[in-house]
Amino acid sequence: MSSGIRQAELLRRQRAVVGSAVACLAVALVFLLLTLVRGEYRVVPVLLGGLMVIAAAYVAGRRGHVSAAGYTLSLLVLVGVTAGALARGSTGYTPFFLPLGVVLAAATLAPRDVFVVTVVALLGDGALALWSNPDTGPATLANIFVEGALVSAVVGGMAILTSASIVRLVDDLRRRDAVARDAENRSDLLATELERAQRLESLARLAGGVAHDFNNLLTVMRGCATLLESEITPGTQAATDLRDLSEAVDRGAQLTRQLLSFSKRDVVQPALHDLHGAIEGMRGLLQRLVGPDVRITIDAAQGPWPVWAALSQIEQVVMNLAVNARDAMKGKGELLLRLERVADHERGGLARLLVKDTGEGMSDEVKARLFEPFFTTKGPQKGTGLGLATVHVIVTRLGGRVQVESSLGKGATFTVTLPLAAAHHVAAVPAPGNGRAPAALAVWVVDDEVAVRNQMARILGGAGMTVQTFSSAEALLAAGELVCDVVVTDVNLPGLSGVQLAEQLRARRPGLHVVLVSGFTADPSTTTRLLAEGVPFVAKPFQPAALVAAALGAPPPTATEHAVSARV
Repeated sequence: MSSGIRQAELLRRQRAVVGSAVACLAVALVFLLLTLVRGEYRVVPVLLGGLMVIAAAYVAGRRGHVSAAGYTLSLLVLVGVTAGALARGSTGYTPFFLPLGVVLAAATLAPRDVFVVTVVALLGDGALALWSNPDTGPATLANIFVEGALVSAVVGGMAILTSASIVRLVDDLRRRDAVARDAENRSDLLATELERAQRLESLARLAGGVAHDFNNLLTVMRGCATLLESEITPGTQAATDLRDLSEAVDRGAQLTRQLLSFSKRDVVQPALHDLHGAIEGMRGLLQRLVGPDVRITIDAAQGPWPVWAALSQIEQVVMNLAVNARDAMKGKGELLLRLERVADHERGGLARLLVKDTGEGMSDEVKARLFEPFFTTKGPQKGTGLGLATVHVIVTRLGGRVQVESSLGKGATFTVTLPLAAAHHVAAVPAPGNGRAPAALAVWVVDDEVAVRNQMARILGGAGMTVQTFSSAEALLAAGELVCDVVVTDVNLPGLSGVQLAEQLRARRPGLHVVLVSGFTADPSTTTRLLAEGVPFVAKPFQPAALVAAALGAPPPTATEHAVSARV
């Protein structure tokens, strides 16, 4: 029996106990009134004692002590019926009232307890059968039969056993009904979850497609802005406008990264990173994100803190949580980032990152929807509702979990738990490739977007390479012999994909240097094998220097920090 059914049955029994106690109180009060009217004052103390016991059972039932209250009521009925008949010296039809105790037990007790009450009822029935009218003295077997007491006892016993059987049957039917309702509820829940998963999948496909097109536009914008920097005099209005354009591109890139992370269409290159070092490296960026009126404290226990993840994933998690804290504190307060180690026998060890703010806190209703995509309390003009949804997706993909503790007026604490990397991950970190002389390289560029293709050709040509462009994989394969040193191809191409093209070219010419470029991929797992073999990947929108470094086979340049005013 599931916990839901058990809870429902316990609630039903509690209600039955309370209702039965009220009914017993009413009956006892009626009997008390009758005894006072008839002048049978010697019975009054007994009835008052019974009223007190019933009242205690009522209180116990209200407080959740269902079994104790049920036993008290059912046994009190049996004892009251039996003792009353024995005290008056006349059994009469009293045995027929004993099944009331069994029925009462069935309503308030578990099936195994009803058996105990049934045995007590049968004992009471036997006691009544062996007792005769006080005027004739103790009964013999003969006058028991003559007076009909034995017949009464047999019929009463049959009534008790019949009541117990009916009780068991009803209880079984009730349990079957509860199981059926529970199965129906679980079926409805599964159907709801399936529908939700299908909606999220459709939403993810839409988000990924939008991010792909938007990344192509941002790639051209970023490339043009970078190339224009060398042609504009610093300190002029044009230089200021260009800087504003670059910041807008960075914000757009941050938004597309969130869309891709949420839709699980982003290609990540995991490596071994020190979590504490990654967070410390972001201190300056975080301070600019939250503003000068927020004091940041980074507290970490003794390391090391190795995690197997892409650096961009760590940065997105920390930045989104920091921005969420900034908005909760309205730009003024204290932000604490604390790293703790948690022992875990199954996975060896866990890193726990606590991000605590002194903001206004959240209600239970907000916490229940906190990680839903596009849910925001800041309004459509201030928030996209993707920040915390992205955090949840990234942390889950890394094998961790994220939780939140918050109440109104007491701030919020987000707890991110990630598995610490195993020792074998260290060997998986790829070594940088050997650099090449740009002037000696012939590069073939494949991209179906004309503007992006021309932009990449201009960047690589500006670095001294000889560049030839193609609009599709089929066009490159139709060019004949591979007379190039490097192939730079977009992953998403019409017809033959960039991944398939790279695999065919490397099969024809082993060791050919191929660079994958993409702002979106429908199935990131398709690139996994090539990335594991050391094929470099450049995510759109990229810095021109990153594309040049990938084509040369050199490690990517250290990225310059950008104060991205991310909106959650």
